[in-house]
Amino acid sequence: MKLNVAHVRRSLLTRTATALDEGFPLMREIGWTAITQRARRSVQLLPADAVLAGLSMGVSVVGTLLPERGQTAGVLMLHALADIPDTARPGLPVQVHVGDPDVEFAPPAAVAMWQDSARRMGAQAQVPPVLAPVTSTQTPACRTTTSARQN
Repeated sequence: MKLNVAHVRRSLLTRTATALDEGFPLMREIGWTAITQRARRSVQLLPADAVLAGLSMGVSVVGTLLPERGQTAGVLMLHALADIPDTARPGLPVQVHVGDPDVEFAPPAAVAMWQDSARRMGAQAQVPPVLAPVTSTQTPACRTTTSARQN
């Protein structure tokens, strides 16, 4: 059995925000073009069939890169949604893990619409249930799954 190797790239931002309300101004300051260019450089070092994963704003980065990476083995979206392009390969496994409810970034109606759209694009779209409901004082809960690919 061969286990997959995880490559974590955190080089997209030279600084990090400590609160949500600091993140958007930081993103605007750096610029979306610069962020996605850094991401493209990072994924060039990865195998073509690497799984792409994004957390929050990183999900939008994954959504931007996905049309360019036709051999991507799968997509993992944490705490946000991104469209599945019509160029995605049929059967592409995609999982979304969001809080329940996440009324600001992934409201239930948007998640349902995303899931329908992703399936129409031919993706194997999954939205596993969360472990616990989110209150205004909690961090969104999500269930993470791990798997090994046999070669």
